[in-house]
Amino acid sequence: MKKKMKAVGYVSVIKKYPKSKEHQKVMQGFQLLCDKKGWELVKIYEDKKESSKDPTPEMARMFREVSMNKDSDIEITIHYVFGGYMVNQKKQDTVSNL
Repeated sequence: MKKKMKAVGYVSVIKKYPKSKEHQKVMQGFQLLCDKKGWELVKIYEDKKESSKDPTPEMARMFREVSMNKDSDIEITIHYVFGGYMVNQKKQDTVSNL
């Protein structure tokens, strides 16, 4: 059996909306996308901000733990941006919007 590729997600949300139905659908969408593609969703990094100008410590953490860490076994990063999921595959350096 082929080993599932490991994936992480990233989303930024305004602090007053993390429990909204829309945001919950976004969070569930990460798992649905991974299920559809046959990937294992390991973690979702989530920044809860007061405004869009606030720093993004969880995004920085994701880059340190995944993108900048050559020993990381995470092959897929999924970002929810502009109303859609952007997928980056580490080994092939490809980006696609889903």
